[in-house]
Amino acid sequence: MKEKRRHMRYSPLIEVFYVDDNGIRHKAKKVKDISAGGVSFYSSEKLSKNSNIDLDIKLEDSNDIVKAVGQVGWTEEIPSLNTRRNQYLVGIIFAKVQDEF
Repeated sequence: MKEKRRHMRYSPLIEVFYVDDNGIRHKAKKVKDISAGGVSFYSSEKLSKNSNIDLDIKLEDSNDIVKAVGQVGWTEEIPSLNTRRNQYLVGIIFAKVQDEF
């Protein structure tokens, strides 16, 4: 089966902070993967598809922060077995990354 993805995915040890639709800053629960085209992460907030989002990406073993702007490409609800609150797996498509600001 031919791979449909345009960019190689990496499972990094990085932190992602994002601003939701209400202007509130959150830290992603866990980053699933990242590529040149976008990032996916687990969130306790449901983000609206096609909404614009500002991201701060803290690189592993560094204090450097990469700023990015993206668009929510998809959100998948993940039922929680041990808490009352569901989580979401969110896919962000990068529109701009720090080098382009």
